[in-house]
Amino acid sequence: MKIKTIAIALLPLFLACACATKVGQLNPPPQPSTASPSKITVYREPSVVGSPVTMVFNIDDVETYGLKSGQSYSFRLDPGEYVFSFFLGLNECRQVLWFKQGKDYRVKLSPTCDFGAEEL
Repeated sequence: MKIKTIAIALLPLFLACACATKVGQLNPPPQPSTASPSKITVYREPSVVGSPVTMVFNIDDVETYGLKSGQSYSFRLDPGEYVFSFFLGLNECRQVLWFKQGKDYRVKLSPTCDFGAEEL
């Protein structure tokens, strides 16, 4: 019973810390060097799960952008292989994605670790 009481007492502190995570650009994505880079748009799927918490999106293990529920972020990358990952609270999701030169992509990020990458 004491553990439950302590957890309830600390819940507001955990929520305040989670909500204080920076939203927006944390570090710039890798700069393209080709004439026809791929345009990538990552989109955080709206969900009740983790909705008050910022999703920290990473490219090749570099924190890149903090997304709120339903928010998107667009950038350009050279074609090739990249590791996209995100943290949502204590959960981490990772996926290796390939992008073709000059193509547009939309990558859906969901709290269930679904990286729905589609070529537009």
